[in-house]
Amino acid sequence: MKHFLLLAGHDYYPQSSTEDWVGCFSSREEALSKVSVIEHKRTLTKGKNKGLEVVASRSYQIGDRVVDWYEIIDLTSWMGE
Repeated sequence: MKHFLLLAGHDYYPQSSTEDWVGCFSSREEALSKVSVIEHKRTLTKGKNKGLEVVASRSYQIGDRVVDWYEIIDLTSWMGE
């Protein structure tokens, strides 16, 4: 059975109904393998670390979608198994 549900979306709040559902997978690792991290970097322009490149934010690519967040839910914990 595929008990690991991958959810993903934009902004902080989930969408209504099942719009954030990506799919169900056999393992957490399989679901996680669908997610690629995109790091958005910037260069510091002031202070002692001027010129240092830092990660300002992250987004995630799942297939052809770029999203702000994702979550993997083990559905067996909801089913009481």
